[in-house]
Amino acid sequence: MSTSKRVRITALAVAGLAALQLAWIAVMIPYFGIDEFDHGYRASSVAAGHWTVTGHGVPTKLGRGDLISVRADVAAAAKPACDARPYTGPWNCNAVRSAGPGRVLIASAAARYNPAYYAVVGTVAAPWHGNANLVVMRVMTALLSAALFGLAVWVLLGISRSVWPVAAVLLSALPTTVYSSAVAAPNGVEMFAGIALWACLLALFEGAVARRERALAYAGAALSGAVVANTHTLGLLWCALTAVVVVLAYGPGRAWRTLRPRRGWEWVAGLGLVAGAAYELGWVLTSHVNDPTTVGGNFTASPWPSVVDGILLWPFQAIGAVPLRDEPAPTLTLALFAAALLALLVGALRRSGLRSRRSISILSVLGLSYVVPTVLTVRTYHLTGAIWQGRYAAPFVVGAFLLAGIALDRAPAIRPRLVAVLLGAGVLAVSVGNLTTLIAITRVQGRLTELLAATSWSLPAAVVLVLSCLLSGGCWWAAVNSCAPAVGPTPEGAHGHDRPLAAVLR
Repeated sequence: MSTSKRVRITALAVAGLAALQLAWIAVMIPYFGIDEFDHGYRASSVAAGHWTVTGHGVPTKLGRGDLISVRADVAAAAKPACDARPYTGPWNCNAVRSAGPGRVLIASAAARYNPAYYAVVGTVAAPWHGNANLVVMRVMTALLSAALFGLAVWVLLGISRSVWPVAAVLLSALPTTVYSSAVAAPNGVEMFAGIALWACLLALFEGAVARRERALAYAGAALSGAVVANTHTLGLLWCALTAVVVVLAYGPGRAWRTLRPRRGWEWVAGLGLVAGAAYELGWVLTSHVNDPTTVGGNFTASPWPSVVDGILLWPFQAIGAVPLRDEPAPTLTLALFAAALLALLVGALRRSGLRSRRSISILSVLGLSYVVPTVLTVRTYHLTGAIWQGRYAAPFVVGAFLLAGIALDRAPAIRPRLVAVLLGAGVLAVSVGNLTTLIAITRVQGRLTELLAATSWSLPAAVVLVLSCLLSGGCWWAAVNSCAPAVGPTPEGAHGHDRPLAAVLR
């Protein structure tokens, strides 16, 4: 594939994502994203140089987390959204005391989180005040996520024989994932870093042998792995499990031959990943972040009913739970995305054979995505209750979709006309699913008249959301239409795989 074509497809894919991200930024009331006020506090604190844990814990009846130094204007801007949440305490939403000129002490549940993400977005947003400070952090989060998304598309285009790997990446941008990348929180960056990590690893194993291609994939894998590790407490676990599945898919010998450093810059990238992982491990051990023993809960019931519920709920939470885990996207959204994902996975398993390494690796990812939350829920339930959210496993689960895309890419050709119909239906489903979710969230927040007035926030009109989703869908259809629909000779002619999808349908 020519460089100009790769640039065009990557730019279209990123533009489609950006259209959805901008819609989410406009839709969400300031600080009303999932724990967004906590993350805003932490970013304001880290930007002022307060990286370490203070140790000033908060009594349970007064709030969550620890006291940290925050700019007074940030605390005041976050107060309306914080007060609107039922799980916050007085110290989470109101300044406890002054912390110097223009600063206050306030409680944040993110006080012990790794400061890496907050240092970036908080520093960039520092010149702005109030709601503008948060909007800049949202934009920075969206840009970081979009850059990782573009990296994933680019490296997969370098080893793709058909449209399937790119289609799998686009489908991996689930509503929960896109929403998470448009609020001031590290989760969205972690999710897109997970996509980029899987894409770069698959590129290394599936054909990125040219020096320049291998350099980008190798450096991208190291960078993405470090980002996954340092944006969530479970990041190290997801990196380790990703490595396990890759070894399972390609064998330990091939894994070593592919991943061992060969040149000086590869040693630098590898050591950078090791250093990032070591920093995160040290941070977790010294900060006691998300340590269930510090919660002091007392849940005496059996955890297994929650696990059984989770088996049904966790996948749908990963697809569309916004802004909180118990606020599902519309049924139509969940059904459309579930159908598209199942079609991708089932198609890959059937065409690869259930006993193939590719199928076993796909099933391993799906199986581990249930095993991990089950074990963690059972072991921590008596202290924390059922706190698992489906979005937590997104950086790892996305591997099943990308593996499925590679499996279809390497399988015998599918009729180009069928490919075109399937991808057209997929793009339509994604566009409709995102639109219904955005409109539903707008309607819910539109009823919060007091919060809207207190934050001076105006929700976008429905026509703006429609245009955003049309633009996104158009960009993504143009991206997949620029890829070859199938591999090798097909029943419609030996050269059918070179025709764009739109031409195949005519």
